[in-house]
Amino acid sequence: EAAVGRGSGLALLLESLDKLFAKHSDCELHLIGHSAGAIPIGHWLARLERRQFEIHSCRLLAPACTVDFANRTFGRAVDRKTLDAKDFYLHVLSDELEQLDQVGPYGKSLLYLISRALEDHHKEPLLGLHWLHETSESEMPDDFWHIPSSLREKERVNPDVETWRSKYLPQLKKQVDIATERFVSDGISKMPQSHGSFDNQVELITEVITQIRGKKANPIVSRLNF
Repeated sequence: EAAVGRGSGLALLLESLDKLFAKHSDCELHLIGHSAGAIPIGHWLARLERRQFEIHSCRLLAPACTVDFANRTFGRAVDRKTLDAKDFYLHVLSDELEQLDQVGPYGKSLLYLISRALEDHHKEPLLGLHWLHETSESEMPDDFWHIPSSLREKERVNPDVETWRSKYLPQLKKQVDIATERFVSDGISKMPQSHGSFDNQVELITEVITQIRGKKANPIVSRLNF
């Protein structure tokens, strides 16, 4: 959040973009964030509201921000037309893959660790978790999300989750990709699909470049094993 303040990194970047777009009106701005990268982008969106140039796309890979934050930042950007919902893409792991992933000695993924141990509330809803983007909850455990004490005897629903599902998910359902493949390719070998594998996937990065260019990637993405 401090990075968007006057004289800070993202504020300086914004000044440079103002100069760039003033000279070259055919430039395009595409935002891509992996994991916690969703957080600076979210804070930055409010500053972009007052710019003359538009955001051509925003893509988040396994975003590690809370749903409350997403509603207040990405949701606000959609509401105010700073970001068109059709140009907002989300990539998340299926819950099965989240549980197969491991971060250090923890037996599940990084997002599980954040949601269940590092946030103020145990089981805090995160934008990158699969169940947020499913309208049917038949397979989701009853206690998957944190429920505020004031609602525990009534609706048994997290209000941030309800806002996302009712207000924003219908607008971008087609742009939410739930990854289910157990293994993916980095161009050299197969690797388990995990929280950290998104930016090493040849197929996904090819898709990203194709979307940005409006035509096939050239040269073709062939190797991302680093």
